[in-house]
Amino acid sequence: MKLTRTAALVAGGVVLGLVAGGTATAVAVSSAKAVKVCVTKSGVVRAADARGKCPKATKKRAIAVRGPAGLRGAPGVRGPAGTAASVRAWSAPPASYVPVDGYDVAISSLTLPAGSYVVSASVDIENFGVPTGYMGGISVVSCAIPGYETSSFYLSPNGTYVSEPESLSLDSTVEHAGGPLVLRCSRVWNPARVKMAALTATKVGAIG
Repeated sequence: MKLTRTAALVAGGVVLGLVAGGTATAVAVSSAKAVKVCVTKSGVVRAADARGKCPKATKKRAIAVRGPAGLRGAPGVRGPAGTAASVRAWSAPPASYVPVDGYDVAISSLTLPAGSYVVSASVDIENFGVPTGYMGGISVVSCAIPGYETSSFYLSPNGTYVSEPESLSLDSTVEHAGGPLVLRCSRVWNPARVKMAALTATKVGAIG
């Protein structure tokens, strides 16, 4: 069916615009695949009456609301390559049998670039087993990593005061300026020793 230039169809919209005798007429378009219109022999579109019937000398025709699919478009431009993952982890070799006979004794360390870190450490520490010295040889020890320090632990040389060895767990989140990050232990009473220690640090994008 060929329509005259006086008929306008708004594609993809809700209104079918009609011009009849110089007067614009609107016909509602439903969500159906086609709409019904009234067309004269000369191809002019007319509006139906209130009951939906076409005027005399016109015929009801169906007009597709949606046309056929167009051709597939050209591929888009390839996006830039993604950045490397921002999570990286470091782990120090296990430390064993390190004497703790003073303050801030370095047990284990990692050399890290500047950034935000989740730091974890574990320490198994024991008395030397000598029941002499101050307070019967009982050792009092604490350990620390940046951002966290344990309480003082009492380590008996003979097991009568506190069962030993003690297993300590340390966890923290820190903004590290770069360089060594150290696990340290300090004795308050009498020497002790670290049986085994582990230290790890995981670099993250940010600390919330």
